Amino acid sequence: FFFYRNNNFIVFFLYGAGNVGRCYYNQLKISGYFAEVIWTDSNAEMLNSDICIYKIEEALKKKYDKIVIAVEKEYIAVEIKQQLLERCVPLEKLYWKEPNCVPDTFTFGVR
Repeated sequence: FFFYRNNNFIVFFLYGAGNVGRCYYNQLKISGYFAEVIWTDSNAEMLNSDICIYKIEEALKKKYDKIVIAVEKEYIAVEIKQQLLERCVPLEKLYWKEPNCVPDTFTFGVR
């Protein structure tokens, strides 16, 4: 991820808690370049994790610089992007790129 804001730390909103989201989350946290990672998923209430995963409505209330759509398939990313645009999220805050690989970095239990 190469997002900078005047050499300051930025706040990421990570949308997706599947394999891609878990991989991205670990990369963002390990890098230390980001002030905060706000993590959300459409199934947040079903995920059992030690890490806070917000419902989309809660996450959108927080202040963030970029929303990284953390899904493998482009058609899913397009659907998520459309949903976020309908919630008045500015297009320039949205980011998706096809992941190169998706290691299973850790797993969540289902409640």
